[in-house]
Amino acid sequence: MLAVEALRIARDESDHPNFKRYVAIERSNGGLQSRLVSTVWFWSWNRKIPWIGISVADDYQGMGLGKRMIGHAIIQADASGKGGILLTTHKSNFRGHALYAKYGFEAIGHDDRGETLMLLSY
Repeated sequence: MLAVEALRIARDESDHPNFKRYVAIERSNGGLQSRLVSTVWFWSWNRKIPWIGISVADDYQGMGLGKRMIGHAIIQADASGKGGILLTTHKSNFRGHALYAKYGFEAIGHDDRGETLMLLSY
């Protein structure tokens, strides 16, 4: 299993008040090289229920990093007084659906593009 030597989930990299991003970075070669391996971001942060997106590098999938990232994002939204989180995912993204369901997201609709709208409410 590849180790993420420096997981900087809590680093907000954006100065824009309606956008927040948290990243996970792998450090190697004694800290001289770094690689972004995951990011989770919010947009419409000024709203009671913001939107979220998440990505995990292919070679890091299945290692629990997505769980850590979405868990951190949920904690941040809750601590900031948000009423929930919205996301969309493709209906064939079974791993994503399972991950989001573990954290309490519920499917609340579908669109013509094959996307499922999911909501986590607090």
